[in-house]
Amino acid sequence: MLGNNTMEKFMALDWVMLGGGVFSVITAGIAYKAAVRNYSETSKDSDKSIYVAAVTNERAKWREELRKSVAKFCMLSIESEPNIPKLLQVKIDIILRLNPRANDAPLAQKHKFDREIKESVNAIFEAVKSSNDSVALDQIIMLEGAAQELLKQEWEKSKTEAFAGKVK
Repeated sequence: MLGNNTMEKFMALDWVMLGGGVFSVITAGIAYKAAVRNYSETSKDSDKSIYVAAVTNERAKWREELRKSVAKFCMLSIESEPNIPKLLQVKIDIILRLNPRANDAPLAQKHKFDREIKESVNAIFEAVKSSNDSVALDQIIMLEGAAQELLKQEWEKSKTEAFAGKVK
């Protein structure tokens, strides 16, 4: 038979082994939870980066398309025999790229250039239809300035978003 002292050693050893096992399970659980959290945060950061890149790329395309449409509209506007249907098509293309809420009171200042572009494009179209070259030329100058300002504003917004990693 084993003595009391030996039995106590076995029981103490069982408690130590049990405690070590419990400690290992708890440590593994904490490590697992930390790994899941880290993966989740990394995944969120990756998703956010992809989203910001996609929005930034779309803004770049939008700026380029607006730039080309405004240039084309201006060129069509000064032709000696203007092609009114083509001019109308490019006018619509430009207007569809602008914020439709540019005249709304809370957004009026923020979208000032959208509004100015729309007003100029409409005025140029009407002046060309009625052969009023001086009004058309004055409005072309205004259109160029408003388009430059809008493109610059959007470029600055894209740079800020890309740097901060947040889309406005």
